[in-house]
Formats: sequence, structure tokens, C-alpha cells
Amino acid sequence: MREELARLRGQPADATAERREAPEVPAADAAAPAPELPQPLRDLLGHLLLELRELLTAGLLPAHYESRLEELAELLLQAWLDAGRPERAAMLLTVFARHELSGVSPETVARIGSAMLSAGDRHGARDAFLSALRLQGDNWQAAIELARLDPAAGLALIEELRAAQRSGEADQALAWQRLLFLIASKRGGEVAAELADGAGGIEDGEGRDGPSLLGLLAEFDPKLATALFDERLAKAKDAGIEVLRATALRNQGKRTEAIAALRALLEREAGHDEAWQMLRQLDGEAALRMAVALAQKNEAVAPVLRQAEILRELGRTEDAAVALEEAWRREPRAAAYAMVQVDVLRWSARIVDQARRARDDELFGDYADELCRLGRLQEAVAFYREAAQLDPSDGEWTSKLREAQAGRNPVGGH
Repeated sequence: MREELARLRGQPADATAERREAPEVPAADAAAPAPELPQPLRDLLGHLLLELRELLTAGLLPAHYESRLEELAELLLQAWLDAGRPERAAMLLTVFARHELSGVSPETVARIGSAMLSAGDRHGARDAFLSALRLQGDNWQAAIELARLDPAAGLALIEELRAAQRSGEADQALAWQRLLFLIASKRGGEVAAELADGAGGIEDGEGRDGPSLLGLLAEFDPKLATALFDERLAKAKDAGIEVLRATALRNQGKRTEAIAALRALLEREAGHDEAWQMLRQLDGEAALRMAVALAQKNEAVAPVLRQAEILRELGRTEDAAVALEEAWRREPRAAAYAMVQVDVLRWSARIVDQARRARDDELFGDYADELCRLGRLQEAVAFYREAAQLDPSDGEWTSKLREAQAGRNPVGGH
């Protein structure tokens, strides 16, 4: 449970697109303004660029990359993206796909597609995600984005790839993606049939190592999703399916029904974080009323911490502080972790005292982290030191201690 901070930090989600030919690569654009670097680093940068030019002139750089084409491809894609030229990165991605050069990271492909979308180029983004799937059959993020942009194009690509008779795990990935594009195309009859018989090794809408197709079904076709979820819940209770059903109801505009479904689930499973999160998004006041009712029913600390978190989200800071005082009465150590996140200075003495009593290096470390976020690095040094002394094997505290001692903020600010 997030509110208990993971129980005191460890205590006992081609055919289909016009293919553009790669243009002649023009001379490099004028260099962008160099970042503001200290003069010694600017001197070093100049020296490194001269070395790079020498390697290129001597033919050594091409020789180096002859057996490392994927590494070079990734370098070029990242460089064009960082230069604010996603269209060049997308063009290269198409070239790589045509030559079946795999190994480009999914994160880089996602950046290309997202950058093209941000630039308003949906066609270019679609092509980027199509190329991504040609390069990596199990690139789930590319498949999901493509389903949102052009599921028909995605489905045509999958049929083309399936015709190439890929086998093994690739077959399962293709089956997952085919079902995804059918869902996004709202071809409900085919979707229901394939989910029913587990086509392509898919069970309960789960692609191997991929995200849940049932969650995507609730997004793309919520009416069909609701019907399928009702069938499953009639056979057996399943909290995960209940949350997905509430999601499908919300996506149909049935907010009241979604809230009622979540409340019914939480009455039975009060610690279901995903249900709480969704209920707070739908109706923060309803979530608060439920948390208060649960806190009054028993003496556990969890519902009080939940209450405090919801109050904070609603902007009721002082009421949240009152709830944390009640949490302190019930279980000081759990409350101390929450107090660090809410107002570390307000409860500073109590937090430190609790950390020392419990010999809790994680609490000391969290406390020091929060001080750093407030810009109080010198104060944080002492508490990183105490954390490191309590657990010398934890390299996180020694590393942060060195950073803070050197005047560098190890965690950043608020």
C-alpha cells in the first residue's frame, strides 16, 4: 500500500503506410548554440571533436562501427532527437526497418513517435511506430500508440508479418498485437471469439511480457468490455476485473455506476490501491468519506494514512495534519514515513527521534532526501551519515552522503 510506504520501505501499466525513400543526406546544419559549459570543459569538448574528426578522416570510425551498426543507429537517432529534428530520426528509422536493422531501443522509438505527434505530424508518427514494429515484434508501446493512431494500418502490418511465417515467441507477440488492433478497430465479434478460446497463446487477454489487453479493451471498446467483464464476474469474483469494469463504465460516461462498483470492491478489499486511486480520480469527496468510515471501524493505521493522503489531494492540508496525528497515535513508525512526505519540518523532531529509536536507516534516508529537496544539504549530511552507519552495506546512503558533502543535491528540489 502506497500510504504505508511499502510497509515502511521493506519492513517485515509497405502495405499500410506510404514509404518515403531516404533523401540524400545534406551537409550538416549550422551548429546549434553550444551549451554553457565551464571553460575547461569547453576546451575538452573541442579536443574530443578534433579526435572524432581525425578518426573519421582516417577511416577508423567507419571501421569501428562496421560490426556495431545498431550502436551507431541508436547514436544517430538520439542525436537528431536531441537536436530537435525528429523528422530526421523518423526517416532513419524507416531506413533501418527496410534493412531489418533491429536493436534500436523501444524508448528511442517512443521518443520519435511522441515528438512527431507533438509536432502535429500524425502521419510521420504512424510511420515511426510501424517501423518500430517491423524492427521489434514485441514493442508493446509502439503497438498501443499505433492502435490509437491507425489500427487498420497496424492490422495490415501484422497480417504481412504473419505471412512471413515467424515462429515461436514472435507468433505470440503478433497474435497479441493482432487482437489489439481488432479491439481498436471495434471488431467486437472477432475480439470476443479470440479472447474466449485464447488464440495465439493469449490467456485472459495477457500478452506474454506485454500489458493487459483487457485494460486496452476497456479503453477502446468499453461497451464490449463491460459485457465481457460481467460474464467473468458472474463466474467468480476478481478484484482486477472489477477495476477494469469500473474503468469501462467510466469510459462510457457512466460515472455514478463506476463509483458504486469501486465502493463495493473497497468494502470487500479495503487495501486495493488501484481501486482507491480510481475512486479518488472520479470523486475525491466520496473516497474521503469511505476512508473516514473505514478508519472509524478499526484501529489499523492504514485507513487513517489513506484519509490523510486524500485530504492532501483535496488541498485540506491542516485536516491532513490532524489525520497524521491520529496515525501517530496508532503507529508512530508508519506515521513518521508519511510525515516526511507531508511536512518534514513540522514534525522534524519526532521523525528523527523515531528513526533513532527504531534504528531505521530508511527513515533517516527519506528524511535526508526531503531536506535536500528543500535545499538544506548541510543538514541532510548528518542524517545520511546516520543512515549509512546503521546500514553500511547500503550504497545509496554513502553515495548520497558524498554528493551532499560536495555541495551537490543528490535528489533535486521540489
